[in-house]
Amino acid sequence: MRSLHRHLFFVEVTTAVNHHEREIEFHDLLDTATHLFKPQMTDSCETLAYNLARDLRSFMERGFRVSVFEDNECGATVEVE
Repeated sequence: MRSLHRHLFFVEVTTAVNHHEREIEFHDLLDTATHLFKPQMTDSCETLAYNLARDLRSFMERGFRVSVFEDNECGATVEVE
């Protein structure tokens, strides 16, 4: 019988900042990314990173680089402009 296992995903979101006076509120970005990140056990780190970057791009109308690591060991980075 196959047993389910659980992974902890570590996510890093990066975006360009063009000036230093709160062009983007990072706590709002954190809240939005947390809301949009919906991992499924069958999704790869590449898919999770792409989906989050795409959804953030649609929501905030700017480019993002998203890295997703499984158990903080191996992962993928995807950039959506």
